[in-house]
Formats: sequence, C-alpha cells, structure tokens
Amino acid sequence: METATEVQLEESGFAQGGKKIPRTYKTTWGLGIFLLVSVWIWAAFIRGLGHTRPLQLLLVLGAVALAAGLGWLVARIVRRQFMLDPGENAKLLTFSASAFLLLAVFLPEYLLGKPLLVRSFVLLGFSLVLFASYFAISLRAQAPSLRLFRAPISAGKGLFIFCILYFFLTSWITVGKLHAFGYVGQDIAYFTQCLYTTLHGHLFYSNMYHDLLYGKPVTSDLAGHNQLVLFVFLPFYLLHKSASTLLVVRNIFVVLCAWPVYMIARRTLSPWIAAAAAIGFLLVPAVLYQNFYDFAPLSLAGLPLLFALYYFLERRFKPYLIALVCAQIVREDLVFAVFGLGLLALWQRRRLRWIAVPCGLALLWAFFS
Repeated sequence: METATEVQLEESGFAQGGKKIPRTYKTTWGLGIFLLVSVWIWAAFIRGLGHTRPLQLLLVLGAVALAAGLGWLVARIVRRQFMLDPGENAKLLTFSASAFLLLAVFLPEYLLGKPLLVRSFVLLGFSLVLFASYFAISLRAQAPSLRLFRAPISAGKGLFIFCILYFFLTSWITVGKLHAFGYVGQDIAYFTQCLYTTLHGHLFYSNMYHDLLYGKPVTSDLAGHNQLVLFVFLPFYLLHKSASTLLVVRNIFVVLCAWPVYMIARRTLSPWIAAAAAIGFLLVPAVLYQNFYDFAPLSLAGLPLLFALYYFLERRFKPYLIALVCAQIVREDLVFAVFGLGLLALWQRRRLRWIAVPCGLALLWAFFS
C-alpha cells in the first residue's frame, strides 16, 4: 500500500529515487493541441486565398515552425521567470493549452466556408487571452504567495466596471440602430403604442397586429400574451415617451443578469473566476444579441430565472418563490421553466413545498393565462 508521500511524488511526476514517471498523456495532449492550431491556421489564413498547393504546403510548414518556435520560447521564458522545474512547467503549459480548444468549435466552419480575416485575428486573440488567463490562474493556485497577478481592484469592482461599459456601449449601438431605421420588425412600434395607449386609458391597446391575428377587434395585448411585465416599462416611458426607452430599459435588465450569475459562480469558484464567468455569460451570442434585438418583453426573463436558480441552490425558499412569481409575469411561456424547477426539486428529493409550490404555481398560471 502506498504512503501519502509516494502518492504526492507520483502526482508531481516523480517516483522515489528521483526517477521521473513518464507522462505520455501530456505529450499526446500537447501534440493534439499543436495539430489543431496548425490546421486552424491553415484554414484561417492560407486556405482559399488562391495559392498553389506547393506554396500552401510551404506556408503551412512555416506556420507550424513559427508556432513551434513560439511555444518553445514561451516555455523557456516561463520556466526562467517563475523558476519552475521542467515537470511543473510542462504541466502548467499543457493545461493552459486547453484554451485553444476554442478554435476547434469553429474549425468545421473554417474548413467548409470562407472565414473573414478580421474575425480570424479576433478569434486567435481571444484564444491567446484565454491561454494567459488559464496559466495565471493555475500558477496562482500552485503558488499563492506570488504577487504578480494580484489585481489592483477587487473582482466585484472589476465586474461592475465591465457592466457599466457593456451597458453604455450596447445601448449606444442599440439607439443608433433605431435612429438609422435598422430594425425590420414591428415590435418596437407595437409595444410603444401599447404603453402610449395605457397612459391614455386603454390597457396595452394597439391596432397594429390585431387585424392579422384575430377575427374580431380586441382591446388589449393581453389577448395575445399574458406578459404583465409591461407594467415595469410604464414609469420609464412616462419619464421619456420614446421607443428608445424600451430598448434602454431592456438592456438594463440584460446587464443585471451578471449579478446572479456572479453569485452562482461564487458558490464554488474564486472571485475573479466568478467575475470571468459573469462576463462570459454577457458575451454569449444568444445573450449579447438581446441588446440589439428589435424588442420583446421576453428578453427580461433571464434576470428572475437566474435569481430563482441561485435561491434554489441556496435553499432559500421565500426569495426563491418571489423570483418564480417575477419570472412568470414576464410571459406565460415560462410556466414550463417554473414547473421544471419543481420537477428538479422532486429529483433531488427536497421537502414537499419545493416540489408542490412551483408545480402548482405553474399550473395555476397556465390555466389563468
């Protein structure tokens, strides 16, 4: 039976007597990442540019040699800078190289299509930043006393600054798109009219869609959707009666999603990793595009649902119930998500209220809608 010391030696890559244990998986993983990067470089910067096959082969060999040289140079600099032994240096760099798996996500498109050069440089830049982040995180975990990566501000303040910049930039683009008549749908005009008519005594009335959707005239948007969240927009619209108000308020709710995402991530991750997770959430294309979409109240669903998930994980029932109610008033579709949380509680064998209340609330709201 092995002792604790022997296990530690084996985990660090060495056996008793100083004999190094072979780590073939490190070599295989490193070569695999290197091959992936080489193929991606060929597909992104060489393929489809009209070069002859011999020239393409020459360029590929040059790119591979350049990548290998840069990899060797980075490994040498890192080893000298942080005084790491060869085994730990290889371990850190091998783990950090996982960042280049991001290129694999786009590789089929690059092999079958014709990618833009600017996009390729941006994607490569993201991969390099991710590589540096992986290395900094793993190095800090291995040597907590290092001051090199100590940030001048806290993770919460950094996330807050990013969210402010994110909100102003996305809102500036959104309002500019509105003024340039860049929206093709009718939703902005429809919901603006709904708010205007509500302030004048007709609850969410609009005559833009009703002739298309219904056989006879109706007097409220509630005939189509049970989205009481429109009441949230009324005080903002009262202050500034413009279509841009809807878009800016929508963007506020989107960027606020970083708050519950950060708290969910902090349950298991360090502050800066949790902040990175929140930033990554806001930059996911499906979330980022909500800031530039025409307009739909359903874009507000993320905030209450994320808070509901956070309080579910924290087992705090009262705020969890409030979050569920807020989620359901966004639109009637969300009864499926609320009912699903009840089923999740059943699967986790929680107390009866965690199961019955979400399922019952979803059913009642579905029948009411």
